[in-house]
Amino acid sequence: MNGQILASPRLIVPSSADNSSVSNIPSSLTLPSSAAPTPVPTPAPTPEPTTPEPEVPCNHEFDGRKQITGTTMHGPVCVLCGYINEEQAESCTADHYTADDSSHKEICGACGGVIKEESHLYTYTTETAEDGVRIHKGTCSVCGHTMDGACVFDPDGICEICGQPCTHEYTVGQSLDESYHQLVCKFCGHTEKEEHQIGESADSQKYCTACGYSLNE
Repeated sequence: MNGQILASPRLIVPSSADNSSVSNIPSSLTLPSSAAPTPVPTPAPTPEPTTPEPEVPCNHEFDGRKQITGTTMHGPVCVLCGYINEEQAESCTADHYTADDSSHKEICGACGGVIKEESHLYTYTTETAEDGVRIHKGTCSVCGHTMDGACVFDPDGICEICGQPCTHEYTVGQSLDESYHQLVCKFCGHTEKEEHQIGESADSQKYCTACGYSLNE
């Protein structure tokens, strides 16, 4: 080009000096080898979706009645699966009562369900038991249930359970002074005072024939 001569490329071979410099690389220096490939975990097979078996409808066999929860109604009940046919529901009708000492339950005669529960309405009588304890007997005016128990008296001599007053039966207590001695109810502990009942002994000593108090000066 324009009279210029271009040099052609030539191969350059390293000299022996260059080879010796390569051989002088320390033997402790190792060239990194290519890293081993990390194995890729094989994904677990996805389970095939299962279709649930369809429920077989019950061929209902109705026998008897059962109370519908939360109501005072009952309906025919299937003896196989417990299904209650509410389309044929009827009102429960009281047939009898069950009871304990605090309440009674009104029970349906057809299904046995509880129609309602309420406290007894007792009327009471009181009497003295064979062991000398004052007791009350109650009869419920609604269901006829009966109960009995010992009276529990308050300071005024009124039973806290039946509300009946104590029919006091007194025993003579200690002497209070030269004129009176104490009377104590053996049922409720109520006290009264009573005048000494003066008597005279064979040796002409005066004393109270009830409490024994001596009236001699």
